[in-house]
Amino acid sequence: QDGGQLDNNGNIYVSGDWSNNSTTDLFSANRGTVTLNGTDQIIFGEATKFGVLDLSRGEGSVALFTDLLISSEGSLAINDRLLSLNANRLEINNPSSDAITHQAGGIVSENESSIVKWYLGLNTGEYIIPFVNMTGKAIPVSVNALSEDNGTLKVSTYSTDNYNYP
Repeated sequence: QDGGQLDNNGNIYVSGDWSNNSTTDLFSANRGTVTLNGTDQIIFGEATKFGVLDLSRGEGSVALFTDLLISSEGSLAINDRLLSLNANRLEINNPSSDAITHQAGGIVSENESSIVKWYLGLNTGEYIIPFVNMTGKAIPVSVNALSEDNGTLKVSTYSTDNYNYP
């Protein structure tokens, strides 16, 4: 339904794909958890701002076909899965350095348009974006925010030729 909203104060479990057709913010408040617990899932439709998005209970990859937003108090738990951005943006609005958690999995960027945008705000400390290539090999980006006015970090990874030309 166009313009529909959900009030998630608990847990929503999704074993299939996630499709958001609402042209307004889907969640009226971003307090709850959405867990994708299926196999090789897709997130598509309009961009969705999640409170807590938990990918840890599913298998295979999660592919984005729209932008993915995490709220200012939310988090993203990747654990052992691959999150493929597919020329979309992952936006983390929580300035905490532990807003993204992972174990063996990570974020597949692989082109200039696949961007992780993380609002750091006034926080300091080490921020780790757990990038992996398409085969799952870890290529994490670590940034040590030293000042208390860090703004926003925008990063993408992608393959280049032997001379490192994009």
